[in-house]
Amino acid sequence: MKRVAVLEHSAMHTVGLVWEWTVYVGRRKAGTFSVTSKQGNYDGPSTRLRGTYRLRKAADILRAIAGLWCQMGEEVFGPEEQVEVAQRLCAFDPQLACEITTLDLRTVLEDFGYD
Repeated sequence: MKRVAVLEHSAMHTVGLVWEWTVYVGRRKAGTFSVTSKQGNYDGPSTRLRGTYRLRKAADILRAIAGLWCQMGEEVFGPEEQVEVAQRLCAFDPQLACEITTLDLRTVLEDFGYD
């Protein structure tokens, strides 16, 4: 499976633990996509977030990325993140990047309660 890092997030916990998250989009042999994450720690225990697999549509991929983003402690997945995801996907899968760019973020993320 080939994959590309589409978002990165760093944070410092109130007790001083520092960690870093990376969200990946991968292409599977069956032609579907997966969205996974990896936590890189500087100190403290590692946490695993469940990935999403067998995704076919750009909207489902973006929704899965936003879900992981929120689990990492970010309150909002906005247009800036959507653009960053599309830019990082350009070399990996130009068609998918184009589809993600043209999605209406409000419609895609209505399950998250964004206004």
